[in-house]
Amino acid sequence: MKRWGAFWPLVLLLGLVACTAQGSGSVIPTPTPFLAPQQLPSPTVATMTAVPSPTVAEVPSPLPSPTLAPTFTPTFTPTPGTGSINGVVWQDVCPQSALQAGQTDRCREYEQGWVGNGVQDQGELGLAGLRVRLAQGECPGTPLSITATNVQGAFLFDGLPPGTYCVSIDPQDPQNQALLGPGVWTRPGLNQNALTVTVMAGKTVTLAFAYSPLVTLEGTPTPMAANVTPTAVAQRPTSPRDLGEPDVLDTMDNPKATWNLRWDDYLRTTYRNGLFTLHLWQPRAGLNWVLSKYPPLRNAYIEALFKTGPVCAHKDSYGLLVRAPTKYEGYAFVVSCDGMRKILRWNGGLVVFAPWDWAKPLNPEEQGQGVYQSYPLHTGPNQINRIGVWMEGDTMRMYVNRILVAEIQDDFFPEGYFGLVIGGESSGFRVHVDQVAYWELP
Repeated sequence: MKRWGAFWPLVLLLGLVACTAQGSGSVIPTPTPFLAPQQLPSPTVATMTAVPSPTVAEVPSPLPSPTLAPTFTPTFTPTPGTGSINGVVWQDVCPQSALQAGQTDRCREYEQGWVGNGVQDQGELGLAGLRVRLAQGECPGTPLSITATNVQGAFLFDGLPPGTYCVSIDPQDPQNQALLGPGVWTRPGLNQNALTVTVMAGKTVTLAFAYSPLVTLEGTPTPMAANVTPTAVAQRPTSPRDLGEPDVLDTMDNPKATWNLRWDDYLRTTYRNGLFTLHLWQPRAGLNWVLSKYPPLRNAYIEALFKTGPVCAHKDSYGLLVRAPTKYEGYAFVVSCDGMRKILRWNGGLVVFAPWDWAKPLNPEEQGQGVYQSYPLHTGPNQINRIGVWMEGDTMRMYVNRILVAEIQDDFFPEGYFGLVIGGESSGFRVHVDQVAYWELP
């Protein structure tokens, strides 16, 4: 005991240090606090492994669904026990130049002048946007429905029960009156614009209508020597309705030859089956256009037949560019999908001659009471409109479906190329151009 007694205080001190070290979790942590978090399930790992994505297995199943077919394929086949009526309306032209040269094979004389021959000759195109009426019974019948001709001038009444019907095109209808102008019907008969037809189950009745502008020559030739041919003086036109056959008609069969195509981040142009399409690839503020390769014009009337696509809303716009000295300048005459029109000039700076306003007839005699005459622009998607610009000196007039809607005076650009315009903010907005024509004015 004496031997250990000397070291006893040292033994007690070492024991105290050992006990203190084993009781402190901060100095020597036991493995238990670190094992506890590892035993908790990780939410990220568990979600990915325990819940498989349903889209991998379910996406293929809707694709072959037969419900998609009616969306893309219109049903023109008559339902059992019904029939249909289809037809076409075209402009029957008596060329004034041929008439003056004594060539009358495409013309026939009428009591008020010369008209077309009632046959759809080469180059005579369908009349788009005409309202065709269907009635029950013999003409005039009881009204049933109204349809409009497409860009080729065709129309269709489908799913009709067997019976007697009347198909007619009223030239006094404000919308038709604006498109037709002075003239006469040459098909199915002279001055005949209505037909009574009989529809049978499972059968289609096919009709044809032709309308001819009236060709009149001003003045009566005075008697002359037998070997001298009198020269007829043509009446000076004052509106699109007075114009005959265009000097140039582009049916868009090969736009690559007559238009400067464009394919960039903002506008892309394509063509197929006689339609030239302007696709607003990246919507933005402002307008985009393509120029034609035709010669510059000063005094002329230019008209284009537009059809809007499935997307057309608000201030999505389209129209014509005229008197463009370069591809960066010109006058823009545009309409919007919500029924307005606008006229501006761009030459590095913007000059607005006519701000956005409703496209209403400018002449009081054209304002009428009918909705189609008060607002000649067909609004929204899948609509057909003729947009025209009359240029004569410093005066330029804008026509919608051949009804005057605006007029400005400016001669900053005295002449230039013409083109097609598109603009807007809707993704997928596009317009199809079926034909462009121009008449040079004297």
